[in-house]
Amino acid sequence: MRYLFAFLFCFTNLVFAQRDYSNQWQDLYSYNNVKDFTIVGNKLYAISNNAMFVYDIETDDTQKFSSVNGLSGTTTSSISFDDISSNIIIGYENGLIELISDDNVVVPLTGIRDNLILVDKIVKGVYSAQNQSYVFGDFGIVELDIANFEFGDTYKLSNSSSSYSVNQIAIENNTLYAATNNGLYKIDLSLNPIIFNNWTQVTSGNITGLLNLNGEVYFTKGSSVFEITNPTTSVISESNNILNINFNPSSSELIITMSNLVTLYETSTFTKTDQVNLSSAANYNFTTTKAIISNNEVYVNTTNFGILNTPLTDKVNYTELHPDGPSANDIFSITVSNGQKWISYGGFNPSYNGLNRYRGVDYFVNGTWNYLKNNEIGSKKDYLKIIVDPFDSSRVLIASIRDGVTELNDFNFVKRWVKNNTNNILPGHYISGEAFVGNMIIDKNNMIWTANSSAVDNKFFSRYNGEKNDVDRWETKITFPDIGGSEGFVRGFNKMYVDRNNNVYAATARTGLFVFNADPVSDESKREITVLNDQANKGQLKSNYVFSVVADENDRVWIGTGLGLVVFDDYDNLYSATKRPANTLIIEENGAARELLADTQVNDIIIDLAGNKWFATQGAGVIQTSSDGQTTYNIFNTSNSPLPDNIVIDLELDEITGEIYMVTEKGMLSYNSKNEPFGTSITPIIAYPNPAIRNQVGHENITIVAKDGNGIPDGTNVKIMDVSGKLVYETNVNQSNQSFGGKIVWNKTNLRGNPVVSGVYIVLLSKADGSESTTTKIAIVN
Repeated sequence: MRYLFAFLFCFTNLVFAQRDYSNQWQDLYSYNNVKDFTIVGNKLYAISNNAMFVYDIETDDTQKFSSVNGLSGTTTSSISFDDISSNIIIGYENGLIELISDDNVVVPLTGIRDNLILVDKIVKGVYSAQNQSYVFGDFGIVELDIANFEFGDTYKLSNSSSSYSVNQIAIENNTLYAATNNGLYKIDLSLNPIIFNNWTQVTSGNITGLLNLNGEVYFTKGSSVFEITNPTTSVISESNNILNINFNPSSSELIITMSNLVTLYETSTFTKTDQVNLSSAANYNFTTTKAIISNNEVYVNTTNFGILNTPLTDKVNYTELHPDGPSANDIFSITVSNGQKWISYGGFNPSYNGLNRYRGVDYFVNGTWNYLKNNEIGSKKDYLKIIVDPFDSSRVLIASIRDGVTELNDFNFVKRWVKNNTNNILPGHYISGEAFVGNMIIDKNNMIWTANSSAVDNKFFSRYNGEKNDVDRWETKITFPDIGGSEGFVRGFNKMYVDRNNNVYAATARTGLFVFNADPVSDESKREITVLNDQANKGQLKSNYVFSVVADENDRVWIGTGLGLVVFDDYDNLYSATKRPANTLIIEENGAARELLADTQVNDIIIDLAGNKWFATQGAGVIQTSSDGQTTYNIFNTSNSPLPDNIVIDLELDEITGEIYMVTEKGMLSYNSKNEPFGTSITPIIAYPNPAIRNQVGHENITIVAKDGNGIPDGTNVKIMDVSGKLVYETNVNQSNQSFGGKIVWNKTNLRGNPVVSGVYIVLLSKADGSESTTTKIAIVN
């Protein structure tokens, strides 16, 4: 999709390069909450929270448009079709307008958004008549010249500093009508509409809808419909507030939409000709704000099911119309494991009290997203983290901030684990007795550990062993010593991490970083445990509000706090009484030294398959650096990437494909660097997945990359040999024909194109002159 920018107030059209990110990014947005839609011919155009989809009524094909392929990704407010230009026009809550032509050229018009005088900027629609287009919304009415991408005059419908909010407009007999939150206004277009005193108020009140049909203008107020020729006497009265008025093009009947009822009226005697009771829908419980009838088919927008469609001859059986995806955008966390993806929608406030979200969970298997309703998984609230049991991928555990751990098997509810049915291994709250589980993680022995905030007697961690049966799976709990301010009251747990030595790190709010070794011990009192905090000899962290942590292969512990990033390098003394202070990371930028992520809350940190670090921040997007943090490879934010928000709350690595998932409160995307830049020298390499297992998802190809993230140099010779030294495969990294850039993708075939057998293979990279080389090993299991 081509992407053009127009700066309107200077009336200069500037065309920039296409911003199509679909080669490396994938939107995982929800399209279920349809805020507005329109039908043009056989195409249905619908906007969700921050994206659009097009449904072809004849072919059933669906196409997504989002920040990945050209749209802004900000919060939408309206969608219209412009008869003059044949453009689809999307309006946004921040005042942005995007024009989409038949050939999918996107032109963003920024004049209203960037106007410093306007305060309220929600765009409620675009109306075209008499070769003139108008944008209307909270700011009043603005003329729009679509052909030249220019705004004209603004009609501020008020004598005060701000305009009345305009809900709809219509033109009939050279008179412009405006339905506002302060009444219905009209003006003869021979007068100057810029001057508010030239407007006449037809009636007062909140006028929600306006429609001109067959020479008459109708407007809606409350639960009634009026004609403009008699604005005091209603022609239609309903029992509920009217949310939308339009007409059936095949019969010119009025279509009146209420939240759970759609009625049709003929316009000569205003007799009701038909109605659709949405409460009678089979298998769906929903309300709507707009209905459109096309070819005797009813289409209504919903908040949870996209567009629902039923024939006028049916009215009971509905079909969902929307792209496949998660059920909502306000995701809290994602888990990727064993070919499955799981999404939770819980959360907590700054005090780590739950948000009382009685929501279900999403899962992705076999190429399709599915939703488990809240009442299908135990009817509890604020589910925070989901773990797939490494011993049984059909078993899933779900942590709740207040309701213990929910267990599912084959996507069905099994039980809820709390204090009373775990032999008190899963402790209760020190006052209420409820099990507050803020996070979970799998250790190197495939044990699952829960992090229990507000646990009685500081029993902050419990172990679940999926190899055992029923309650015996809950094996042990870890009691931490009294820590200032934490007696029974760790405010909340944030991210967790397990290092190569099976040390478990748990970031906490207010009480620093908890660490314990997860290997089995015969006596829990002898288990190695420690805390890093802001105290002397305890790591001297920048802040006790710790949000994220990882430990790399060099045993450097990277700690994200509310006040920035620090690195703990005293790994040998991790469990000693005295520890050296953690340090900020000083990097060189443009010849000057600066602190990496200074004063920036780091919400999550992950290490990708090449050893690079990824940092999710509270307001600065996502930063990717080299393994040592000294080189910044990418900074992703709303201005240079498809991210819909600069606050990124969760990162997840698919350890099979290398894909990075980024979660914001406005939706989730994934990033996959399908090509790498070419490096300047041959450095150590890494291959993944390793081992590569036959018939396992994501194991079809093996990717070989430079471990430092700098890419493999152009011209590098690549040989893959078996352990006897026999050449199995050979290629060259060549800029002219290498579609993956500075990395190698091997499909596990030999020089004849046949699949290789199981075994260990040696990868040798070398320069043509033999001056540089490096090797790595790959295991293949068929």
